[in-house]
Amino acid sequence: MNNIQEIKELAELRIKEAELLFENGFYDGSIYLAGYSVELLLKAKICELLDVPDLFGGGATPEVLKSFKTHKLENLLTLSGRVRKLQNDKKDNVQLFNNWSLVCEWSEQKRYCSCGTCTKINAEKSLNAVTDKQNGIKSWLEQN
Repeated sequence: MNNIQEIKELAELRIKEAELLFENGFYDGSIYLAGYSVELLLKAKICELLDVPDLFGGGATPEVLKSFKTHKLENLLTLSGRVRKLQNDKKDNVQLFNNWSLVCEWSEQKRYCSCGTCTKINAEKSLNAVTDKQNGIKSWLEQN
């Protein structure tokens, strides 16, 4: 990836893939890709905040870039400079609070889960937590 826009486009593609997987009964993959899309969106926000054109390979020293190679969404939120904003917004918005809480259950380790670990209900909740137009994490990140 070469720039912030490409990171955002990849995040959007991962959401579409998550939706396709969900529609076809592949719930484990759907949850994994939905969470991964949030990771990418947060990394794009970090690039914007730090004015780093390419978080994955240029514009900063390797030591600095290493700090951002985490998969922990709560850490990435902090690095994006939006933790206080989300804390404030969650106080007035129970659904946003619930969506962030659910998204934070995601881990890159989900890619190693046995097939059939995730149920349709869990996948639907996770996907909605990311994609809900009004209170989803994707929408919130795009607006903040």
